[in-house]
Amino acid sequence: MSLALLSGVNPRVCNNGPKVRLHEGKWKLVCKGLVDSKLTLCKAGAEIHEDVKDGYVFDGNCTIALVLMEKGTEQHFSVFAEPVNGTVISTT
Repeated sequence: MSLALLSGVNPRVCNNGPKVRLHEGKWKLVCKGLVDSKLTLCKAGAEIHEDVKDGYVFDGNCTIALVLMEKGTEQHFSVFAEPVNGTVISTT
C-alpha cells in the first residue's frame, strides 16, 4: 500500500503538496513521471530539506510535505510514499 503525496501534478501550476503525517518506520519515495522538476522533502519539526529522488528512503514518525523548487518540462508527475520492510500503515 502506498500514500499519494502528489498525484498527477502539472509542475507549471503546482507549488506545494499537502502536509502528510507518516507512522514510525522506514519509508521510500516512488516518483512516477518526474523528469527534470526539482522537489524538496520538508520534515516538520526538524526543518530538514532533502532533494527528492525515486527510491529515496527516510525515517517516518513525522509530518512531511513536498515543495516544488524548480518547475520542469513534465506534463504531469506523481510521488508516493511506501512503507519499507515491515512498516505498518494503520487503516483506522
